[in-house]
Amino acid sequence: MPFTSRFSLSFLAALLLLSLMMQGCGHRSGGFSRRDSAETGKVFEGNASWYGEKFHGRTTANGERFDMHAFTAAHKSLPFNTHIRVTDLESGRSLVLRVNDRGPYARGRVLDVSKAAAKELGFLHRGVTRVRVEILDGPAPPDAPTQATTEAPQADAGLLVIEDFSSRMWALRLYQVLEHRFPKMRIEEKEDRWRVVLHSFNSEESRQRILKDLQREGYPARLE
Repeated sequence: MPFTSRFSLSFLAALLLLSLMMQGCGHRSGGFSRRDSAETGKVFEGNASWYGEKFHGRTTANGERFDMHAFTAAHKSLPFNTHIRVTDLESGRSLVLRVNDRGPYARGRVLDVSKAAAKELGFLHRGVTRVRVEILDGPAPPDAPTQATTEAPQADAGLLVIEDFSSRMWALRLYQVLEHRFPKMRIEEKEDRWRVVLHSFNSEESRQRILKDLQREGYPARLE
């Protein structure tokens, strides 16, 4: 075969390969696949593992520092800051986590959770467990209006802390998820942590009931 013909065939093959690669990339958007976009209510199951000391303090895929004591998770494609409810199918425990990292990269696993999350779910010593994951919400758009205001702590008869964070942005995201349920809610800063707090309860019985409901849903809520 003449050299020019071989060159033409090689060139056409390269163009075809490039075209196929571009088509493959077209199915990805914003770092996650359309198949795994944050569709509220979507549920999937698979194996989960955890990571801790070795990665504590390192930069996660979304740019923040990994805190093994926080309730976070790594997923290969869900948008960052998506909240998910993870249920350990062996222990029956559930916990709400925020996606802030990418992984796991071990074959056959769908989720990596922080050490604190693994301990709370009950599989710290097992290392790997079967989980059900429910998507609670997707990330807030960059220009989403916010109605939450940061307030200084006030003297309440009793507070209910839903969760606290190292960044106000994460506290604000949780506020946006729950504001339709709890009108008497605020974000406050305490000891370099940002926390989402419920206040002004009608009674102590009401405070206790809401605490149990939130804990049953997987939030690390506590009374103060």
